[in-house]
Amino acid sequence: MHNHAVSLQSIGRYSVSLALLRDVHAWRKEVLGEAHAHTVASLYSLAVSLEGLGQNAEALKTVEEVVSLGEKSYSLEEMSEDELTEYQDALDAMRKEFHLFEEKIGSMK
Repeated sequence: MHNHAVSLQSIGRYSVSLALLRDVHAWRKEVLGEAHAHTVASLYSLAVSLEGLGQNAEALKTVEEVVSLGEKSYSLEEMSEDELTEYQDALDAMRKEFHLFEEKIGSMK
């Protein structure tokens, strides 16, 4: 269902996508947990739909939640040095994307 919702985004059907993604996110949060990678991915996709609908403030708040969940979703003590480097690179990329998202929304005001 997540893939279908993302496909709908690609053709501009954000309102239908948003409804599906709210369901997907709620299900994943209940079954997989809030910080699971698939749950966080569905939350990010939700932000994309919100942005597509012009709900920029809610989209930005959702992306902030994605970044926050990404920061606390891994046990750093249990990671090898390579895994820690990979994690830090992914977190840096997520933060960069957040700032780009924030700039884009700011320029829409």
